[in-house]
Amino acid sequence: MKQRNSTSAILKWVVLTFCTYATLYLFDTGIVLLCVQNKETSSSVSGCEKVKNFLQYVPFSINYSHSTSLSTCNVESSSAIEESNASNNDKKKKNVFKRIVKATSSIFQKKKRSDTKKEANDKNRSISESKQTKTTSEISVQSYYYKYSSSQISQANELARRVRDSNNLDTKAFNKRVSAVHWGGDGPQGYPWWEIAKKKNEDGLALSLSYLRIMKFPKDFMTNFPFGKCKKTKCPAEFAIEHTLQWRELYKPWASTPSSINENRNGFVYTRGYSPSLGGDGEPGPSLIFYRPGIHTAENIEAYTRALFNEIELAIVDTLKRSNGKHAKYNVVMDNSDFKISKVGGLSEIKRAFIPLQDHVPDKLGHLFLTNFSSAAQLVLKLLLPFIAEEVRNKIHVVPNEPIKRQEILNEFLGVENVPYWLGGQDTWNLNAKSYFMKRPMITDEEGIRFLSLLPYYA
Repeated sequence: MKQRNSTSAILKWVVLTFCTYATLYLFDTGIVLLCVQNKETSSSVSGCEKVKNFLQYVPFSINYSHSTSLSTCNVESSSAIEESNASNNDKKKKNVFKRIVKATSSIFQKKKRSDTKKEANDKNRSISESKQTKTTSEISVQSYYYKYSSSQISQANELARRVRDSNNLDTKAFNKRVSAVHWGGDGPQGYPWWEIAKKKNEDGLALSLSYLRIMKFPKDFMTNFPFGKCKKTKCPAEFAIEHTLQWRELYKPWASTPSSINENRNGFVYTRGYSPSLGGDGEPGPSLIFYRPGIHTAENIEAYTRALFNEIELAIVDTLKRSNGKHAKYNVVMDNSDFKISKVGGLSEIKRAFIPLQDHVPDKLGHLFLTNFSSAAQLVLKLLLPFIAEEVRNKIHVVPNEPIKRQEILNEFLGVENVPYWLGGQDTWNLNAKSYFMKRPMITDEEGIRFLSLLPYYA
């Protein structure tokens, strides 16, 4: 009988431990955001202390590898976390809570000078104020634009040559093919996807550089990008660009359909304005895409996805024209108010939309700012992170819900005049579907889904 009771107790302990870890794994992001964002409230801080005390007794540790790149854009949370950690006398206990906080503390924080004795004692492990955590502006400039070395430019020229050679087309035929897939479509509203330079050896230079950056400039021109097609076996670097060229020819991401316009009639996604030029270098800031998945339930998932790609194309063209072809970045503000997974067609549809976005629009996202970050949105992001390239993960940032802090961050990254009223800003603009879509390139609904049979990989 005693042995049976002992076995029962062990089983209960195992089940309890498993359930605890499963819950923490799914909701660790929510725990951190609750503790960091509401630290001013004594009850919230007390709750965080209870979480920390509880986690000290968990018998083994979890690897939270997928939450390491989720950052919170909180201008004060970093110092608060450091004070909490410093006050813990038992520094040898590296519990789960501390690792999560360290992983999610924002790269956007501005640390304030303090004359306290503690700050002086911490001087050896922290750099001086003049060299402290980079300001939002400094980080933005580094994230938006890149300076390439002469060897990288030479490598990009070589990749462009390989792309031309792999087509087995003469120069005229190749130029005709790439000219049919301009960013934003053919005509005055578009901009060359593959820029045809006066010097043949400079053709497609900007495009090749953006692909090589994602590939990390492989010396042998063999890569695992695109990650879906070439994850297990490396492919020649030119395959990625040829793959995108074929997709653009068949999908036509710049073109709207009657269904996609109807799907976006409430303006759940739109392009408006652009981020300010940061760092004083005069370079134009990325165009802005506002995405509000909570205000609309997808009726036609293919039309929904096309509406998203239409705005990405529009934003890229806008940045290219303002920068005279030097840059093609865009920033996204995703408002998660009233967000539900069912409103966007389910998790499988979200993952399906990520594949062409990663494969065919590389190195164009500046930053993704998540506002009103709900529990449902946290869960979706947690499940999606393993499928998102590290380069993209590092650009995802959570904006605090506290109004003053939120406005400070949005004003700096979006520009005061571009923060919409539904985020507490000055811009009172609302999308008028009739005028907004008036001059869009159009294709039929049948043409809009034809790629599914020709490119079953995306079906």
